[in-house]
Amino acid sequence: MDPAPPPSSGAPTSESAPTRASAPVPAPAPTPASSPAPPSIISFAFAGPIQPPASKNFRNACCTAINNGASEIRVLFSSSGGPVEEGFSLHNFLRALPAKLVMHCVGSADSIAMVVFLAGTERFCCADSTFLFHDFGWGSTTGINFTRLQFGEFHDSLESFKTRSQQLLKTRAAFTDTDFTNLSLYDKAVIYDSAFAKSKGIVHDIKDPQIPPRGPIYNIDF
Repeated sequence: MDPAPPPSSGAPTSESAPTRASAPVPAPAPTPASSPAPPSIISFAFAGPIQPPASKNFRNACCTAINNGASEIRVLFSSSGGPVEEGFSLHNFLRALPAKLVMHCVGSADSIAMVVFLAGTERFCCADSTFLFHDFGWGSTTGINFTRLQFGEFHDSLESFKTRSQQLLKTRAAFTDTDFTNLSLYDKAVIYDSAFAKSKGIVHDIKDPQIPPRGPIYNIDF
């Protein structure tokens, strides 16, 4: 009988190779919950005078909406007016907002409030909305005396306000110089209805307001 071959001094076979333990696979990190996207449409209800604190709070609300990423601001609007200089300032502020501005008159847009209303990119009103035109005035509650020259300055300022208001009605709506003469818009107080407002381009359409079902909508307190 032949003798058994001596053991091989080579590498161990696969059957005799030691098994290497594999490193544990780490569990995937949990995905953090995503925050809900800020609303792109914000609605406000503004019913008050065009003067602080109402106008100040209106500005603050619009700033907050823009800072939170709103691309459209809808305003349910009604106002009896206020200081003329505040109305023009608010008009220009609203037009500067980097968002679509939809103004919907749900009551009245009287006096300088109409200038504020005309800031809207789109403008609507309810069927029973009204619009008041009248002459501009200057009031003081301080009880101080005014000089003759100061009264002249007040007159010039009021004439400037009248001219600026007429210009806005021509550029933002559809009024003509003939309208100002024939309708006596600044010679006497006159209230017009929604049909007149649509015919002259103060509003683009007459319809009921609609608030997006998921909002949000905020009231402007003052």
